[in-house]
Amino acid sequence: MDIRKGLPIEYVDDQQKLQNCERHLSESSEFSFDLEFDNNHYSYGITLCLIQISTKERCFVIDTLQPLDLSGLFGVFENKAIQKICFSPDQDLMLLRSLNCKTQNIFDVAVAAKLLNTPAAGLGSVLESKLQVREKAG
Repeated sequence: MDIRKGLPIEYVDDQQKLQNCERHLSESSEFSFDLEFDNNHYSYGITLCLIQISTKERCFVIDTLQPLDLSGLFGVFENKAIQKICFSPDQDLMLLRSLNCKTQNIFDVAVAAKLLNTPAAGLGSVLESKLQVREKAG
């Protein structure tokens, strides 16, 4: 499988686009996510910079350095009926918690991989060994 033939990426940098994303996620039974943050490099403390979210139909890159109200998105993260899929989310969950988002119904692929005795610890290795998904060079 060539992962570059995936879903188009929707850049979210204003409130209307964020609300569109929130509506889509609210109608989904599951989504995967990953956070990118700055840890004391350009400002004091941890700063949320980017949220990457994917469902089976759509991918979103949310620019959290823009002036966005994330409360609706955090409500989706707190919805127990929607499963959130992630990989080793310890720092992501701590950051969300510090922003008053209490994420519910989490599936950690890293924990599942350990339970399945997957030898390599990285997400790329897990995808390759269990799903035969690998990124093509070039």
